[in-house]
Amino acid sequence: MSAEPGSPCQHCTDLQACRAGTDGVVTCVVRDAHNAAAVRRLAELGLRPGASVVAGRQTPGGGRVVGVADAWLALDAATLRIVHLAPAHA
Repeated sequence: MSAEPGSPCQHCTDLQACRAGTDGVVTCVVRDAHNAAAVRRLAELGLRPGASVVAGRQTPGGGRVVGVADAWLALDAATLRIVHLAPAHA
């Protein structure tokens, strides 16, 4: 799914494409008719726009461990692709 012109996703990347150790701020979580429940659950876990995250190690099958708040979450590849991230500014 591509970002609309002028959206905050023009200059960000998804968590799947990040290298381990990358930290940033969630710009958006892409929602469509098929993933509304997953987006809602991610928000409950703290993965929502404005949240600071750290991309951790990759897991077998293309997933990744992601640090958010004081927790580490293991997410599958499809979920990682809907969470968009901009680099954290020092």
